[in-house]
Amino acid sequence: MRVFDEAMVLWSNDICIIESRDWGRMPLLVDPYCTVIDPPTAWLTHLRTHDGRSTKTIKQYSYSLRVFWNFLIANSLNWKLISDKYLRLWRNNLMHSGEIATANGHLSVVINFYLWAQEHSLVSNLIGRTQPDRFPYPIRLIAKGRRQRLTSPLLLRETRKALAPFPTEAEVDAMFERLSRGASRAE
Repeated sequence: MRVFDEAMVLWSNDICIIESRDWGRMPLLVDPYCTVIDPPTAWLTHLRTHDGRSTKTIKQYSYSLRVFWNFLIANSLNWKLISDKYLRLWRNNLMHSGEIATANGHLSVVINFYLWAQEHSLVSNLIGRTQPDRFPYPIRLIAKGRRQRLTSPLLLRETRKALAPFPTEAEVDAMFERLSRGASRAE
């Protein structure tokens, strides 16, 4: 039985002991049936307990993951089968729904989650850099000081300028079809 209309972030009480240390409040991403969604919850826990991310950062990341998971639920998508195509569609949906200012932040969080999931063998070869012939949007990590910065053509560079209308999923599919027909003729 559904408890919520969408995925939610629930928080532990003020005391959350992990490996004999109190980490304060910790998020749990849950689906509409109030079942914990383990991979993103594990990533958020890892960021807090191993990477030392602040509670404020974890709160922002959990919000981005909740927004993304609701996109997955609304479109009946399995998180293990996501590709750049769906990330681009999600980005476009964010922009059309007025989340232009936070689209890059949301995308960066989700891409980093998938990179972590790939690194921990929860998924393989889904996002960006592993198969350039399959993924048109390579993802790069650039060292900037002590931190690495994520770059990808999926991320928006300038949001202050007027944006061109975004193609629909059907228009993108038709474009890929035309391009693939043109490439096979050239061979």
